[in-house]
Amino acid sequence: MSFGYQRQPRVFVGDSVDLQAFLYTDEEFEDNEQLVPQDHITDATFYVKYPTDLDSDPLHQFDGDVVGDGEATVTIPGSESAAAGQYHAICTFTFGDTPPYTQKKRSIPVDYDVVDPFERTGAALSDPAVDGAWDRLADLFDSEDGGPWLRDQTKGRFDKTRIREFVPDVLFDINNWMPATDFTVDTFPYVQYDGNAVMTQGLLVRSIAHLIRSYTEQPDVMNSPVAYMDRKRYLDAWSAVYNMELTRYEQMVEAFKRRFFSGGNKMLIGSKAGRGFYGPWRTRGIWPRGY
Repeated sequence: MSFGYQRQPRVFVGDSVDLQAFLYTDEEFEDNEQLVPQDHITDATFYVKYPTDLDSDPLHQFDGDVVGDGEATVTIPGSESAAAGQYHAICTFTFGDTPPYTQKKRSIPVDYDVVDPFERTGAALSDPAVDGAWDRLADLFDSEDGGPWLRDQTKGRFDKTRIREFVPDVLFDINNWMPATDFTVDTFPYVQYDGNAVMTQGLLVRSIAHLIRSYTEQPDVMNSPVAYMDRKRYLDAWSAVYNMELTRYEQMVEAFKRRFFSGGNKMLIGSKAGRGFYGPWRTRGIWPRGY
């Protein structure tokens, strides 16, 4: 069975989560799969990794109930969904073919999302830029709640939380544009030199690149008389938008980084007097050729 066949559960911050897991027999062909009989299952335990957990942290464990053939359920209390993000979870069944039915263990993924209904991204300094990038995508209309169509189709969720993950990529771009800098998420000048505008545009470009990668898997509907929405053009359409926004992004980064040369805003870039720009630097009023 495909992991991506069904959307994973989604609840709001502070809500309880009802999880279900299904255990099938080891038939060679999926059409012959059968749920494992209930009396052959001796235990079902759910393990959850929270988005705030480190890899070294122990998993959170919850005892599940076997409620039918091959089916286990558990209710995660609302106190355990305090942080927005993706929660990775599995249900581990203990079962067997003969008594005492403990010969086998099998884990079934049951990931779920916890969403902040107010879409607060947190208290990071980059949040205004994240909000700005999302504002540029939020008015797209081919999804139920607004935003890219990808928002409705993925098992996860494309929202501000996803955009926030692109901040390190944008910082890499900016830091490696001459002159080289070493900004971090906490030291980037968001409120100086139009830094927030540059970060917002960078996040927009990285988000569009993410959409382009995601839209590469668009299947063709063959031999079907049923009308459907053809979205295969989304890849090309977003590529055109990407090129437009990338050009503006590069111009903004160039103007932004110009302030960090020793000559500041007086650096002359692009004129005849500025040929050989990468050294020695020419500045207005300092070198004889001036302008």
